[in-house]
Amino acid sequence: MSPLRPIPRPTFEVRRSRSKDLPELIRVSMGAFRGTTTEDRWTRYYTKNPHLSWQRIWVAERGGLLLGTASLLDLRMRIDGRLFPVDGVAAVAVDMTARRQGVADALVRQSLVDARERGTPASFLYAFRPSYYRRFGYAPVEMGHMLHVRPRDLPDSTEREKVRRYRDDDLPAVERCYHAASAGATGALERSPMWWSVRVLREGQDRVVFQAPGRGAIEGYVLGMLAEQVSLGKRVFRVQELVATTRRARRGLIGWLAALADEYATIEVSLPPDASWLPYLRDPHYPPGRSHHQQEPAGLVGWGCMGRITHWERALAARAGRGVRGSVVLHARDPLVRENDGAWTVRFGGGTRAASVRAGSGGRGSPVLRGDMDVWTQVWLGAVSAHHAWQFGFLEGDERAARLLESAWFGPAPFWGTLNEF
Repeated sequence: MSPLRPIPRPTFEVRRSRSKDLPELIRVSMGAFRGTTTEDRWTRYYTKNPHLSWQRIWVAERGGLLLGTASLLDLRMRIDGRLFPVDGVAAVAVDMTARRQGVADALVRQSLVDARERGTPASFLYAFRPSYYRRFGYAPVEMGHMLHVRPRDLPDSTEREKVRRYRDDDLPAVERCYHAASAGATGALERSPMWWSVRVLREGQDRVVFQAPGRGAIEGYVLGMLAEQVSLGKRVFRVQELVATTRRARRGLIGWLAALADEYATIEVSLPPDASWLPYLRDPHYPPGRSHHQQEPAGLVGWGCMGRITHWERALAARAGRGVRGSVVLHARDPLVRENDGAWTVRFGGGTRAASVRAGSGGRGSPVLRGDMDVWTQVWLGAVSAHHAWQFGFLEGDERAARLLESAWFGPAPFWGTLNEF
């Protein structure tokens, strides 16, 4: 975790919002995110959002004037397939006249205090500048493959004949596909009806579903759109979400993308690193440049969602050990949330039940690991192997403990994707 700057003496008050703050909230938000959305959208964001209440919006105020605001979304997210309540830090905005006065710092710190007091195990956000949130213990937990590929280089399949256009009455089946596909995942959000209607099914989308023969069940879908209006044959199709619950659906939907070659020059898609399409391409193709490492570039590595453990004891207790047996002592360093600081003994019982956790170093013989909370967040979420972090020196202590945690926690690769962004 990067060293923190000294906390300046605040010249403003940080408090929970009230409904009468709405005009000022809209003013500050419109100014901070100018040109990206409308006043009507901000009004609905603050008043019609089922994941947000006035008590969960924090504001900084001086002399009756709002200087900044931050929203804490109530979300439920899958971690290794199980749903947990988490915070989504969003709409952090500071008035243009209040920049560099510690306003955003105070709001982010308050969000950590809020999460800790409510017992929320972790907080997540999308950073305007990752290095800024690194200072508060946030770390990258979504690191995907952003693939740019010619349609003709994707593996084709006759299963694409079962792909058809989406109809409005397909929504319940599409929702079921999403729930089934995310059952063993990390990162997938539990979507409210609002999330589906406003954030997932967007204007201008192309939507298709894979419908199985016989009983005709929908087994997958693709949501995407034209990235920009250019001439035929130069267009980019941006896949926003591809979900498949069967192997044939996955082959059929990728085959459908391969069949778009007459209209599109490129398919753009973000994928979790443990589910990349790269091994199955006929040819890599990435026009901007050549590689000097005897490897052909085919896209980019993406840095998406950032996360931070806010209640270490509850976070530890939430994770099962995938059949692992044994105990480890984990020392956490957390200069911002002091209750997380110190040693915790975690005991895995060999089944699917959550681990037992207690403060202190426990009995003799348990291997010990020490590290900063940003690294522990990555390891706890399965984004980074404990042994990998140990090899690089980001965790210190006994290699046996790193091996045990790798078996208990590593993977599946956390992945939110475009339509779970907040």
